Amino acid sequence: MKGRLVSLRAPSDEDFSLIERWLRPLTPAAILAGDNEMFSADELRELNKRGEVNHLMIDTNDGRTIGTVSWRRMNCPGNFTIGAGVGDPELWNKGYGAEAVGLLIEYLFHFRNAHRVQAMTALYNRYSIQTIIHGDFVLEGILRDYFFLDGAYHDAAVWSMLRDEFYRLDAELKARNKEWGAQDLVPESDKEAARNAVATYLAKGRPTSFGKYLDESDASSNRPHRARADVPVGGE
Repeated sequence: MKGRLVSLRAPSDEDFSLIERWLRPLTPAAILAGDNEMFSADELRELNKRGEVNHLMIDTNDGRTIGTVSWRRMNCPGNFTIGAGVGDPELWNKGYGAEAVGLLIEYLFHFRNAHRVQAMTALYNRYSIQTIIHGDFVLEGILRDYFFLDGAYHDAAVWSMLRDEFYRLDAELKARNKEWGAQDLVPESDKEAARNAVATYLAKGRPTSFGKYLDESDASSNRPHRARADVPVGGE
């Protein structure tokens, strides 16, 4: 998955040491995320292997690995929660994290069949809030006194995007520029060619396992049935 600034890729074994360093307690990224849990590189690797969490690495288009995004399934099918972190504060607010989150959302809706994607932001983290608002998430609610920082409790905001909302935004992007928005793995021309090949097969009366439904006179026969050539293909 590649954007104009960054791309996402699966982590190598060595990348888990980077994630550990970026997200350990009291690092800048962990503080803004409100994350106080400590995971070793080995623990992160095992969590990814078991699918309890899934990390992708953020690479700039000039080859630097600068951060990570993550996703995990929630209890209800089709629901995912996401996170993101850019390790070096000097790279914050430059569009890298925002584009990485956008690529992750595209991946979940377009390739993982997501119905709903959720994100949580601490209400002291202006960077994450700007990213989420820019990404057109919908604010669902406020969790009171959820995070503790600097001797005080802070609220958390819960945001989400639904599948139809994603594809509406995707259509708007593609209307402006065909190269923007979700990109298919298989070109539409190839998909159409595959459908046409099957339509041609049926139109020629070639054998099918469901011929008895097309030709009632052969319903009691055990032999392979042939599609009737006069049956309309594709509803035409």
